[in-house]
Amino acid sequence: MSPQVEDKYFASIFNVVAKIFATVSIVLLAAHLGGNVVAQNVGEVYREAGRLCDQGGGCYGRGNFSEGISFFSKAADLYKSINDTSRLVGCYQTLGNGFQMINHSDSSLYYYDQALELSVKSNDTTSMANCYMLLGSEAFNRGFTKLAEEHLRKASQLDWAISDDGHLSQTLCRLGFVYIDYADSTKSLRDLQLSKQYFTESLRLQTATNYSSIAGIDANVGLANIYIVLADFCDKPQYADSSLLYYQASLKPSGFGNYSHSLASQAYVKYLIYKKEYHEALDFMNVEQSFFAQSKIHKVSYHTMLSNLYEKTGDYRLALEHSHIVNTLQRQINSEENTRATAKLEAAKAAAVEHEKFEKAEIQRKQLRTFALALIFGLGFVTVLVVFFFFMARTRKLSNRILSEKNTILNSQKDEIAAQKDIIVKQMREVESVNDKLFSSIDYARRIQRATVTSLDVIKSLFHDSFLFFCPRDMVSGDFYRAVKCGRYSVMIIADCTGHGIPGALLSMLGISALKEYCNSEVDAKDPGSVLDKMRAFIKSTLSNQGDKFIDDGMDMTICSFDFANMKLRYATANQVAYILRGDETIKLKGDNMPIGHYVREKKHFRTFTVDIQRGDMVYMFTDGIQDQVGGPDQKRLTREQLLLTFSKIAQKPCEEQADIIENTIFEWKGDNAQVDDMTMVGIRV
Repeated sequence: MSPQVEDKYFASIFNVVAKIFATVSIVLLAAHLGGNVVAQNVGEVYREAGRLCDQGGGCYGRGNFSEGISFFSKAADLYKSINDTSRLVGCYQTLGNGFQMINHSDSSLYYYDQALELSVKSNDTTSMANCYMLLGSEAFNRGFTKLAEEHLRKASQLDWAISDDGHLSQTLCRLGFVYIDYADSTKSLRDLQLSKQYFTESLRLQTATNYSSIAGIDANVGLANIYIVLADFCDKPQYADSSLLYYQASLKPSGFGNYSHSLASQAYVKYLIYKKEYHEALDFMNVEQSFFAQSKIHKVSYHTMLSNLYEKTGDYRLALEHSHIVNTLQRQINSEENTRATAKLEAAKAAAVEHEKFEKAEIQRKQLRTFALALIFGLGFVTVLVVFFFFMARTRKLSNRILSEKNTILNSQKDEIAAQKDIIVKQMREVESVNDKLFSSIDYARRIQRATVTSLDVIKSLFHDSFLFFCPRDMVSGDFYRAVKCGRYSVMIIADCTGHGIPGALLSMLGISALKEYCNSEVDAKDPGSVLDKMRAFIKSTLSNQGDKFIDDGMDMTICSFDFANMKLRYATANQVAYILRGDETIKLKGDNMPIGHYVREKKHFRTFTVDIQRGDMVYMFTDGIQDQVGGPDQKRLTREQLLLTFSKIAQKPCEEQADIIENTIFEWKGDNAQVDDMTMVGIRV
C-alpha cells in the first residue's frame, strides 16, 4: 500500500469513529472544554517557551549557537501558536543573531525581516528601530554598505522619535563604522570627520544614559579605529596617541563581544604598524590567533591584517599567501556558506509547515481520544489504536521525506566541493603565472633603474678617493644618487624618496630625470638651494592633488658642490644632514628641515650654505634607511650617534677599506632581521 493510499485509509477510519461519538458527546464536550482549561493550556505554553529561551540563552553564552538556535526555534513556534507577537519578535531577532554568528547570512536576514514585518503590523516602534539596526549591521557585514546606511538611518530616526537615547547610541556607533568603510574607499577627510562625530556622540549618549554595564566599548573601539586612520591620513602622530587611549579605554569594562574584539584588535595592529613596531604587531597577532579562528568572518580580519603587516615588513611572499587565504575565505562565505544556508532555510521552512499541520492534527486526535475514553471504554480503545497507526504513518512519511531532502543536499554539496577544488587549483596556477610575470617585470625595472644612476667609474673620475654603499631594500630602490661635473664644481647628490620598492622607484626616476635638467651647469651647481627649489616645484606640480585626495609624497635630498680649486663646499639639504670629519673634529652640515614636496611648514626657498674644506677632510652623505635599521643585541635602531662613532674610527683609513668596514658594520647589526628601508652612503676624501 502506497503512503498516499495508506494516509487516506487511516484518515477515513478516523473520520468514521469521530462521527460516531461526536454526536453523543457534544454537550459534554462543550462543558469540559471551558475557558478554565484553555487558560491552563496557555499558561503551560508560556512556561515551556520561557524554559526553552533560558536553555537557548545558556547555549549562546557558551558559544554553542547551533544548539541555541534549536531551542529558540521551538520557543518561537510556541509563541506563534498563542499569537504573542511581542515575544515572537524577540525570538526572531535572537534567531537572526545566532545565524549571524555561524555565518548563515541568508537565514539571519530572513528572521530579521520576519521580526520587522511583525513589528510594523503591531506598530511597535521600539522593535522596529531594533530590527532596522540589526538589518543594517548584517548588511554591513556582507559588504552592502549603502544598504546598511539606509537601514541604520531609519533606526536612528525611530530612536530619536521615541527618545530612546541608549539604543540611539548603538545605532550611531554602527553608522560610524559605515563611514569608516566609505572613507576606506574614497580617502575623503569629510567621511572620516563624519565617522568621528558619530562615535563621539554615541559615546556621550552611552555614558549619559548608562545604557549598559559595558557602555562605551563599541564607541571607544570605533574612535580607536578612526583616530589611527586620521593619523595616517593627516600624518599627525597625536591622532595615533588618541587611538591608543581609546583602545585602552575599550579594554576596561568586561563583556567584550566578538565583533568589538575583532575591531579593537585591528585598531591596535594599525597603531603598531603606524609606529613601525612590526615585530610587536606580529607578536600581538600570534596571541590573538585562537580568537580569530572562531569563525570565518574573524579569520578574514585576521589574515587581512597579516597580509598588510607582511607587506609593510617587505615579506611580499607571506603577504601574497595571506591575501590568497582572504580571497578564498571571502568566496566561501559569499558562495558556499550562503548557498548552504539558503538550502537549509528552505528545508526548515518546509519542515515548519509540515510540523504545524501535524501539531494541529495531533491536538484534534488527543481531544477526540480523551472524550472517547470518558464515554465508552471500548470505543476509546479503538480510537487510540486508530490514532496510533495514523501517527506512525505520518511520522514514517515525514521521516522519509526529510531523509530524501538531506541526501539531495549532501549530493549537491559533494558536487559543489569538487567544483570549488577545481576552481582553487586553477586560481593557484593563475597566481603563480602572475607572480612569475611580476618578478620578471620588476627585475627588468631594476636593470633600467641601475642604468639611470651614475656609474661607479664616473664617481671615481670626479672624486678619486671615495666609496659608494648602495643597498636597496627590494629589487628596485627609492634611494638614488647622481654625480656630475658642472664647470669648476664636482657635484655629488643623494636622495631618499617616499616609500621603497616600486612606488619609491617611480619617484626616484622622476627625481633623476628632473636633476638632469635642473643641475647641469656651473650656475646651478653654485646655488644648490635653487636646484632644490626647482625640484620641489616640479614634484608638487607633477604629483598634484586629485579632488580631495591629498598626495604628500616627495623626497629628501642633499646636494654637495665641491670647488677644489678654491677649497670651498657649497651645499643644500632637504630634510637630511651630512658630516665632515677633520682629524678629531666632527662638522655637521645641516640645512633645511623640510622635504621636497608638499609640507605644512615649508619655507619659501631652500638655503645654500658655504663651508671651507681642507685637504684630507672626509665628507659623509647618507640616507636615513641606515640609521633606522633594527638589529643589535637589543633589537633597536642603528642610531645616527653610532654611525658618527664609526666614522670617527675609520675616517683616516683609505676609502676602499672604509667601504668594507661600513658594509660589515651594517650587516652585522642587521643580523637575521628584515631590512626596513633602502640604504645609501657616499664617502668623499677631499
